[in-house]
Amino acid sequence: MPEITDDDIKTSDTGTPQPGFEDPPGDGTGRPRRHGEQPMIDIASFPPAYLTFIANKWSRSASKLYLHRFGIGVEAWRILGILAIDGRQTAHRIVEVICMDKASVSRNLKSLHEAGLITLTIDPGDARQKLAELTQAGFAVHDRIFAVAVARAEKLTACLSAEEKASFLQLLARVHANLAVLDEDGEYDDEDADSLDEEAGSA
Repeated sequence: MPEITDDDIKTSDTGTPQPGFEDPPGDGTGRPRRHGEQPMIDIASFPPAYLTFIANKWSRSASKLYLHRFGIGVEAWRILGILAIDGRQTAHRIVEVICMDKASVSRNLKSLHEAGLITLTIDPGDARQKLAELTQAGFAVHDRIFAVAVARAEKLTACLSAEEKASFLQLLARVHANLAVLDEDGEYDDEDADSLDEEAGSA
């Protein structure tokens, strides 16, 4: 990757050299870069943008609805969902399955326990871990939210035919299964970064 040279270094009022990031990027003509100029992401053809927009909108609206009607947010609902599917689970396993932040899982497990929706017991196989399990009250809340979640999902995908829904789910499953390639060894080494820089420069 290009190194910062002496020409790129500015000196602050205190005499401390600082990278000259305050200089606006240009196009080689001395004219500052303006919005709408290449390179930029074409959102209409960038799959992660759609996935992010849909997930964020879904989560925000679901959390608002679930908090209002059931007293818990969408993160707590996700935990109820995985416990209803798989039974007793450790916090570590919940983090792995639904890709939630450890702190969020811990906070939500505490809230669900205090609300009487789950029990927390020591894992006999590892005293450092606690097992979370739905109570009957937890199952009742799960079932009420489940009905609403299914209805909302049907409403969201009502614009698709039955065949399109089936194809859509298959495609999503394939993309989800391919997520591991983003974390392969060497994915973010300097050689790859240099290659990306070269590609961007020739675009």
